[in-house]
Amino acid sequence: MDKCVLFVAAGELICFSYEGLENDKVYTEGAILGVEEFLFDKPWKSDILCNKQATVCKLKYENMLNLIATNALSASRLYKRIMRHYCYMQIYEKKKS
Repeated sequence: MDKCVLFVAAGELICFSYEGLENDKVYTEGAILGVEEFLFDKPWKSDILCNKQATVCKLKYENMLNLIATNALSASRLYKRIMRHYCYMQIYEKKKS
């Protein structure tokens, strides 16, 4: 269990699912991984490997709480971006099914 979210800043990441529920995915620059794990305290169900080279920013939940205390405006913008990404994921899944 790691309550965090990953932002892919550059390069590519490959995600392999444990349960085989979905195909392996390649995430490129701008992708956000672990949104549901971050928001709903769920366990990670996949392994993430780097394809050649990637730059990744990891935001832990504890760091988010510290950011709220020190810079509430930045924290709210970051949380808004994470929530927007989650909403778009839900809309995409709904349209796909």
